[in-house]
Amino acid sequence: MENSSIRPTPEELEHGVIRLGMPSSGRLATDAMTIFKGAELPVERLSERINYGKGKRWDDLRAFFMRPDDIATFTAHGALDLGITAQNLVEEKQVADDVEVVMEFDFGKCAVVLAAPAGTSLSDLKDGLIATSHPNIARRFFAGKNITGVEIVEGRGAIEAFPSLGLAHGIVDITETGTSLRENGLEILASIMNTRAILVASKLLTPAQQENIRFIKKSLEGGIEAQKMSKLICRVPNTPQAKASFQAIINFYSTPMRNYIKSVDQITSEGSLVRFEILCLKSAVSKLFKVLTQGRNGEDKILRPVEGIQGEINDSVTLIF
Repeated sequence: MENSSIRPTPEELEHGVIRLGMPSSGRLATDAMTIFKGAELPVERLSERINYGKGKRWDDLRAFFMRPDDIATFTAHGALDLGITAQNLVEEKQVADDVEVVMEFDFGKCAVVLAAPAGTSLSDLKDGLIATSHPNIARRFFAGKNITGVEIVEGRGAIEAFPSLGLAHGIVDITETGTSLRENGLEILASIMNTRAILVASKLLTPAQQENIRFIKKSLEGGIEAQKMSKLICRVPNTPQAKASFQAIINFYSTPMRNYIKSVDQITSEGSLVRFEILCLKSAVSKLFKVLTQGRNGEDKILRPVEGIQGEINDSVTLIF
C-alpha cells in the first residue's frame, strides 16, 4: 500500500519535488539543520511528534527526519531522493553502489575502529566475541585479516563498556577522540575507516529532480563558503589622497594575502567618507585589521582609527579612518 506522504505524485516528480532525509537527533541533526539554514534553504520540522517537515522558503523540499542509517537505506531504494548520512553507514548498509555521493562535509568526522582491553593483540581475538554497531564492516575487516572463528554480535548504545562487563572480547565502533574507549580500559588495535557526514542522492531521479539537486548542492557550497568569510567595512575620507593611500595598502598586500582576500569593493559615498567592503577569510581579519591601521611598516597608514575592535575579531567589523 502506497503512503502518499512519502511517495510524490507523478506530477510532483515531474515538477522536481525532493524528498530529503534529515537526521532526527544528535549532533549530526544539529549540523545538518545548520548547513541547510546557511544555504538559505531552512527546513522546518512541523512537530516534535512527527518526523515530517518542509522547506520554509521552497515548497519542493519535503523533509523526513529519521535515523542516519535509515536515510542511507531509503535513499538507495528510491524512497528518498536526497539525504544526509555518513560514509560508515553507507558502507555498513552495503548501498555504496546504489547512491551517488553529492557532497562530503566537514562535520560528523570520526573513525570506525577495533578496540579491546589494553594488552590484547589482534591474534588474541581469534574465536572471540566482538560486539559492534557495524556488523558488516566488522565481518569484512576480520575476513580481510584472515582471522577466523570470530563471533560478531550486534549491539547498540554504550558498547565500549561490554568488554569490562565480560560481555565481549572486543568491539568495533565509531570514535571521535578515543576518550570513551580509554575510560573503559580499551585501546585501539586497528583503525578500519575514517568517516564523515555526506550528502547522498538516489540513482532513480527524474531530470527535474536532478536539476533541483544541482541547485541544492550549489546553495550548500555557497553557504559553506560564506561561513568562512567575514566582511571588513572601511570608511575612508573622500579625498584623492586618502583613497589612493587606502588602495596602495590593499595593493601592497593583495599578493601575499591573495588566498585570504576574496574581494575589495567601493560600495558608496557617505558624505565626506567613502565606504569600502573587504570580503576575506575570518582567519585573516585580525591581520588585515592590523595592516589597515598600521599601513606598510607603520609608515603610510591613512589615519588612526576612530572606531575599531578590541579583542578577537570574528564577524563584520567597521573601521573609520
